[in-house]
Amino acid sequence: MAKLSKAEQAAAELRHRRYTFAGKVGERFPAVASITLQQTWHDPDYPKDDPTTKTARRGPDGSAFFELACANRECVGGGIDLAEEIQNMVSSGETSRTGRRRCEGWQDAERVNKHRCWMELEYTIDIDYRSEEAP
Repeated sequence: MAKLSKAEQAAAELRHRRYTFAGKVGERFPAVASITLQQTWHDPDYPKDDPTTKTARRGPDGSAFFELACANRECVGGGIDLAEEIQNMVSSGETSRTGRRRCEGWQDAERVNKHRCWMELEYTIDIDYRSEEAP
């Protein structure tokens, strides 16, 4: 296994701290019963390839960390953070949202500061809220 550079190690430690401090969905969003995130990654360099699709559901005990690693395994410093998007949805009581975002990391270690990754994330976020029990 290759040894991480100091910059890569610092980035990994920072990501781990953000993960730790994100807390649980139920703590951060008490009104939320679950958050379902469907993510489909598209590679602009290979548009005819089948996209990679994943769906994840997080209940109250699930992590409230919503930084998605880039689907390009060689990407350096990339990924997509949907935490603010989810925070805005919960604040407004929104139940579903779709969107597209582009990874702004570097395509690989040899192209840092030369060529952006630009992998595209197409996502759907569905939020189920806890129903208020009648008194």
